[in-house]
Amino acid sequence: MKKLPLFIALAASFLAANANAQSCSATMAEFSAAEVARCGGTFVDNRGSTPRPNAPTSIASVFNTASQPGLGPIGFLTHPLNNFATQTQISATNASSIIAMDFDPTGTTLFAIRNTAADKSLGTINRTTGAYTATAVVTGLTNTTENISDMTVSPSSGQGFIITNDGAAVPFTARLYRINTATAVATLVGTASAIDLITGIAMNCSGAMFGVNVMTDNLVSINTTTGASTAVGLTGYNHNFSQGMDFDNETNTLYGWAIGGAPGAFTFQYGTYNLTTGVLSNDASTNGNQAKGAIPTSCPGAV
Repeated sequence: MKKLPLFIALAASFLAANANAQSCSATMAEFSAAEVARCGGTFVDNRGSTPRPNAPTSIASVFNTASQPGLGPIGFLTHPLNNFATQTQISATNASSIIAMDFDPTGTTLFAIRNTAADKSLGTINRTTGAYTATAVVTGLTNTTENISDMTVSPSSGQGFIITNDGAAVPFTARLYRINTATAVATLVGTASAIDLITGIAMNCSGAMFGVNVMTDNLVSINTTTGASTAVGLTGYNHNFSQGMDFDNETNTLYGWAIGGAPGAFTFQYGTYNLTTGVLSNDASTNGNQAKGAIPTSCPGAV
């Protein structure tokens, strides 16, 4: 009977430790700073995934693809999702030909597409140096007049997609393609709309795809079976040229690196899109540029 108090003490210690471990798990919720510190700066998805950084401070990769007057620096840089102003510049190389990029489902390979008259290639970006290495020339586009506007990789299946805009068509025609990320072979899915100029796309863990139509300033949902687009709502921002967007897969939050205005009077806005209304929030950052962004987070439950 003298062993009973010791057993009770051990059991209580186990239950306390188990409760602490459970309190350091979450589905899609974000921890407070105190909870993050107590849990070692990570959270564990309670469906069995491995520890990952707390979502709001995950580090996004951004390629500022053009140096617009009055805006931020060009080149390859990184920043925490919750603090765009805190940027680390990896490379100052002018990357005006990089028009699209996204991570693979593991968040380790950063795919990119170069789009020039002489070079439409799919490759990867070295996250340490910012260097682009071509893998293969993109083939399978409907017309030689099509320009690739953006790409996204399904964070659940790894299937790649690209959106193009045919400048020879009047009005503009946006086409959605699947793309093999190993061979760069594109297969037409369908036409988004005869009045769409979609220059940014992103896909979440449930397979939903969204984009920005810069002709109408709408956030749109895109059918990945037919390519058809449907307006979600006005973003509240005057979009122009190439738009950057990607999902933080841990929170299903769609972030945007948006450029707007006109030559000589460009503006930049970083924030998140409301998937119900389409509105783009504004974190008041002004040191951005015409950019493509990618976030290296995995879907909850992914190993």
